[in-house]
Amino acid sequence: MVESVGTFVPDAKWTDEDTERLIKWRTVHNYLFSGKRSSARNGWEAFIRENQAKLDVKWTSRQAKKKWDNLKTKHKEIKNLGNDIESVNSNTWRWFCLMDQAVECSAGSRVHPKNARPASSDCGDDITCPPQPCKKLCQVQVGGDIYELLANSVIEVQGGSGMTLGSGETASDCVSVKEKKHRHGKDVENDTRSEIATNTDSLKKEKLLLEKEHAEVDRERVILEKERDLTERVNTVLQRDRAQLEKDRAALDRDRASLEQERARIEKDRAALERDRATLERDKDRFMAMVLGRNSAEHIDTDPTHREDRKRLIFLFERLIERF
Repeated sequence: MVESVGTFVPDAKWTDEDTERLIKWRTVHNYLFSGKRSSARNGWEAFIRENQAKLDVKWTSRQAKKKWDNLKTKHKEIKNLGNDIESVNSNTWRWFCLMDQAVECSAGSRVHPKNARPASSDCGDDITCPPQPCKKLCQVQVGGDIYELLANSVIEVQGGSGMTLGSGETASDCVSVKEKKHRHGKDVENDTRSEIATNTDSLKKEKLLLEKEHAEVDRERVILEKERDLTERVNTVLQRDRAQLEKDRAALDRDRASLEQERARIEKDRAALERDRATLERDKDRFMAMVLGRNSAEHIDTDPTHREDRKRLIFLFERLIERF
């Protein structure tokens, strides 16, 4: 992901040694920050892995990226102060020289470390930018509550040529400074556009992923609704079966009661039969006594009523024989 340039957030916890190590490492390993997705995160994770033992504080990759963004933001604000500040150097901000080289490397091509120029070639511990004379002072607010006095002066270049640029610097030098500022502004704009495009692509992918998840949730909801309907239908069938079972149980109870009533009637009939049997036994005994009495010569009964009784007894005896 392309590194963003946001509002400067001061971070006083970083020591000078850790800050210098971060800037130099970022300049040398500029090729790791190619602008592709997750390249910045992977690059800062590599910085933490390589410098874990050297750092005074145990920083995370996110904190390292935040520190770099703060440094880059402050460098941009100092570079874009306006026409009142013609140029700045290390006396303006101690990390300006290192950051200026790092930003130029970021704006240029991404090269492999074999072809990369060391971070200390132009700025380092032994080489510092010379101080500059001040013409007038202007107070500029940088970041939150940090105020620094910047000199509206010119750079005195001391080198092999022996040429010094004073207050009467040539128009070509002014043009070169403006071109450099313009080029840096374009680089920042391109980085911002690239980051916006990358973030847009990431948001689109996340949106597609969310839409897929929503579609999957909708499918699962439809499946759950179908299962719920099926469960309700099964419950309805079970309720109907339960009602039918209750009806069958009631019918069985009625049949059982009917059987009990039939059994009671049978018991009554059996009792009546027992009574009839006892009566028949008595009648039989009486009949046998009468028959025996008829055969006796001494007791011949010629009375008509006795004959009627014998006939009735014989009839009842025949009925009893037919029943059993």
